[in-house]
This record gives sequence, C-alpha cells and structure tokens, in this order.
Amino acid sequence: MEVNTYLEKINYEENTNLKQQDIEDIERQIDFAYPMEYKKLLSKFNGGYGNIGEYYIDFWEVSDTLYYYEENEDIKDFIIFASDGCGMAFAFKKRDGAIYSIPMDSLEKEYSKRIADSYNVFIESMYKGQLKY
Repeated sequence: MEVNTYLEKINYEENTNLKQQDIEDIERQIDFAYPMEYKKLLSKFNGGYGNIGEYYIDFWEVSDTLYYYEENEDIKDFIIFASDGCGMAFAFKKRDGAIYSIPMDSLEKEYSKRIADSYNVFIESMYKGQLKY
C-alpha cells in the first residue's frame, strides 16, 4: 500500500502543490533527494496538518524547511519537514533518509533521536499507532 493513502485526513490549501522542477530545485539547494513518497506528497500540496492515526502532524511548507535549514548551522545534517504541534520537529537525516525527532526549543543534533528508518516506515508507524519519539 502506498503510504500517502494514510494522509487522507490532512488539511491543506488547494493549488499549493509544487511542480517537479520546483522540487528538483529545492533538492539541489539542500543537497538531498527527498524520498519518492514525500515527493508525491509535495506534488499534491505544500504544507498541511491533521491526524495520521492517533498522531497529529503539521507538514511544513518548503519555504519553512529552507529557512530552518539555512538558519541553523547545528542541524545541517537534517532536513526538517514536519512537527507534531507540541514542540517536536521531524527531520530527514541527509546521510541515509532516516527520520529523527528533534526538540524545537533547542534544534540541536545532540538531542535528536532516530525514530524511523525511512519516510514510509515513519508514516506507517504513525498510522498503526506505533511511533515512539
């Protein structure tokens, strides 16, 4: 099953999707290739919020992702793409695409915690109520 089918309860603005060229430009800026399922999400909407299973998630607009990437030297190894609405950010690890949680009050890699091996595992774990962060 495609993991983005778990996102049916996400609220988003119509016509905020990114074109393929936009996504490729962003990937060059951050020196990271987004996972295919996340690219599909960006092609449908750029930012959104809602529940996946019992978990709340706020997918960030790419402009916010770029801002945090450019402004926070300590987390250059990470690409933040979402948060839980309660002070925890979710980020891709640039080296391997694993998902980490990072407290937003510090945004320091020493406080990061690996919570899923991939974007797909992250979304599935949320949907199944098994994500621990």
